[in-house]
Amino acid sequence: MFGILHRRCYSTARRSVLVLSDGKLESTLSGMALGRRLGDMRLKTIVGSKTLQAMPTLLQKYAVDWSKTSSSSRLPWFLQDADQKEQTMPDRADYVVCTAADAIPTCLATTKLYKDMFSVYLGFPSLPFIYFDQVVLPRYEANTKLAHLGPYARQKNMIGTLAPLVAPSSLSESRRSSSCYTAVVVGGYTPYCRWYSEDAKLLVDNIRRMVHHDPVTLILTEHTTDAARSILNSIADEPGVTLWDIQQQQQQQEASTASQRAEMYESLIQGASRVVLTADLDYLTTHAIAQSKPVYIAFGDRCRAYLQHFQRWARDHRLTRKLRLSKTATKAQDVYSYLGTHPAWQDGQRLVEVQETLDYVVHELEALRGEKSTGKRRKDIL
Repeated sequence: MFGILHRRCYSTARRSVLVLSDGKLESTLSGMALGRRLGDMRLKTIVGSKTLQAMPTLLQKYAVDWSKTSSSSRLPWFLQDADQKEQTMPDRADYVVCTAADAIPTCLATTKLYKDMFSVYLGFPSLPFIYFDQVVLPRYEANTKLAHLGPYARQKNMIGTLAPLVAPSSLSESRRSSSCYTAVVVGGYTPYCRWYSEDAKLLVDNIRRMVHHDPVTLILTEHTTDAARSILNSIADEPGVTLWDIQQQQQQQEASTASQRAEMYESLIQGASRVVLTADLDYLTTHAIAQSKPVYIAFGDRCRAYLQHFQRWARDHRLTRKLRLSKTATKAQDVYSYLGTHPAWQDGQRLVEVQETLDYVVHELEALRGEKSTGKRRKDIL
């Protein structure tokens, strides 16, 4: 799909890439995927201060514009490090990749300090696109959130992709087949996928049935609500269940960094024989699909808007199945989705075009950065 567009390479030099994350799992994984492909990456978790986060995003931009920022000084009043490890402004880089709304003030302050940095935002920003050099956005999200502006293909300052950017799987087929546990990844309530603490009890019942087939590694993300977290914690000590609470580990700031938590999550997913996710986690669903894992979705019927489009696309292309565990012993084709006869799983890494999408985005960013730095129009536009 993207092969024709990225045959010509603008430069073989390794670029320096500054990735700005809020320390949460999804933003860290997406930033690391693009940052490592662009060049020599360094990850920072510098976000807006509590005072700044209380303001609307547009007022945050004005606060950054009106405040003085120096490269040699400590972090200004409106910034703080989510992991409390950085105290100074980041150094200059060729690219600054922002992956979270809370990190937008840091991105704006950095590009204000270093005028030649090329800014990229992954996802749908809470600011107009014009404040970034480029925005990389999945088409299923763009079609919904930009519908009032017209077809996404006509939007300037944006690169549309089939799915969110994820890193290619480095796991061999032999290691995939030797896995023997189920990873259950739990998100939380969002306006686009409304599930509640009562639904968490249903998920607990399903996990107790899963243990009869394979051990379960239960992963609670930063999106898991306190009510759902307390319910899910009740099975942490049951036989066959291992709990990993990302938020709890993040609060123990001396114990881990954002990149270490992301690498730990990747190793857990790569080692699993199958992955069960709640439907609000579209990025982590794409990440599991890209690892060529069987993926099961809980609460998919609660989705609306862009999440509904994404989950329907994944299910129609045989990348995911609805989580349905029988309450009794059954000889179903798939005990994790026991109703009906299912066609074979598709190759997720091939269908999501993981490597091709990354190559295409990097090619586009290099070309657009070249246009900005030289003032000359690119010659490879079809």
